[in-house]
Amino acid sequence: MGAVTRGLRNVHRNHVRAISLIFILGLSVGSFLTVNQARSNIGEQVNVLESSVQTTIEIRPPATMAIVGMPPPQNKLQPESNADRIEDIPHIVKIEKYLNAKVPDGRVVGMEPGNTMRLIMGWGVTPKIIAGRTFIESDAGRNVAVAGNAFADNYGIFPGNLDGAPPIALSGTDVGAIGIFETGFSLGNNQVFLPLGVSQKIFNVEGEVSLIYVHVDSVENVAQVREDIRAVLGDDVDLLSGPQIYATAESLAGIQSSSETWTVTMIVFGALVTLFTMVLATRERTKEIGVLKAIGASNGDVAAQFIVEAMALAAIGGLLGMIFFATLGPEAAVVLLGSLKTSSLGMGYALSPSTVGYALGLVLFFGIIGSLYPVMQAVKMKPAEAIRHE
Repeated sequence: MGAVTRGLRNVHRNHVRAISLIFILGLSVGSFLTVNQARSNIGEQVNVLESSVQTTIEIRPPATMAIVGMPPPQNKLQPESNADRIEDIPHIVKIEKYLNAKVPDGRVVGMEPGNTMRLIMGWGVTPKIIAGRTFIESDAGRNVAVAGNAFADNYGIFPGNLDGAPPIALSGTDVGAIGIFETGFSLGNNQVFLPLGVSQKIFNVEGEVSLIYVHVDSVENVAQVREDIRAVLGDDVDLLSGPQIYATAESLAGIQSSSETWTVTMIVFGALVTLFTMVLATRERTKEIGVLKAIGASNGDVAAQFIVEAMALAAIGGLLGMIFFATLGPEAAVVLLGSLKTSSLGMGYALSPSTVGYALGLVLFFGIIGSLYPVMQAVKMKPAEAIRHE
């Protein structure tokens, strides 16, 4: 029997130990991939926030999420006329209005054609159109929608059947999909955009909006514009700009730092568990190793047996970890990093070439660490002494 065959057979020699190791390695690999992806996502969002914060002011109702369909006071809105009241303030170059709503299938965002597609809790993520188109000026007032791919799936709408797709039913109103987008994270993909006026009619909140975004012509004028908006609108709204958004960026940076600690922890933990398991296996098979060497097996043959076993166990654990990552990535990020912010930053919890590369790298690392001790012991063992071992 060859060394490779012996190594593969040894994988299931002790079922309890093998299953335990595979499960632990799966958790280690899956956690590593999840936290590493979250760290990458958070880094991107910090950059987006810091690059856009300087000339943008967000106007929202005070102390509320401003989402229709949420329980009070989280469903409180603001008058759409707030935008008209501030439009003549100097240095304002653009005003964007949005209505956010919650429905059983996901989230709805009402927007004016030509404005930025702003996701609910998207923190700067830009939806990528994968089929059809986004809104144009003539779509204002039409019952049309640009849906996230997961939201569209609920209605049997796919890139291949967009032209003849069934309608999307929202609170008793049918709207037709003209485009499908993808964001890379589950919360974003379960959203749909409508023209602002259409969304207001569907949810019976005409004349009201959730958020108003004000774009200022330069950083130097943001403070003055903020004061002018406060003077016009008073204390009926909250204004979110520079310091507050920087605080959000700092909070995300803190999560990113903790994710780096988790990444190192998962690597060390997986390596130690693999090493400990293989050390036990080596000690249990001392006599077997002596017999193999006594009948002519070389040090290389014996070493190969343990290398194959460790690599096989690590590979199965790595596969389990990738499945864990692909299916539970966003939820695991929330648990591991202890912040709901990470659930809205799950932009890439799906297998990609880089993710598979990370997983293969971990498998190789765990396999090397796990087989290092057995290989060293096998080389040093003398057949006669090993056979006498009890």
